[in-house]
Amino acid sequence: MKIGRRGATLVVIGLLLIPLTLLASLFLDLGKVYAFRSEAQLAADAAALAGGSGLMEGGDEGGGIATARVHQYVNENEIGGSYAQVDSLLVDVAADRVELVLGYQTGPLMMAPSGIRLQTRAGAQVSEETVVSEEGAASQVKKVYLR
Repeated sequence: MKIGRRGATLVVIGLLLIPLTLLASLFLDLGKVYAFRSEAQLAADAAALAGGSGLMEGGDEGGGIATARVHQYVNENEIGGSYAQVDSLLVDVAADRVELVLGYQTGPLMMAPSGIRLQTRAGAQVSEETVVSEEGAASQVKKVYLR
């Protein structure tokens, strides 16, 4: 005779639901953070390329143009419904390079109610290359590359 064993499975399943729910919450949060991080990296790359194009077009005034373009592109790219901030920006006109660090504060997450702070880095380098046309004429061309 099995006395007192009825309903034991229900108790075990009830106790296992708590850690399973916590694990599911953790995985959902990790997925959101990964998506936010990818969006922030895309925004940083776009801003770095925009800053590099400002260096190409600006000549001696390229630093101001590059800075304005970086901030413009950061403010135009939403990440998870809000915007990132430029934590650090280096515009080196002499070396024709732009480096930046974007910071983004996520909204509330299940496992982190106050959210977490993400940072992404990007850089762009302007370089001159010699391009030879089909007729054999050589010309200098400036290009912007991500670093």
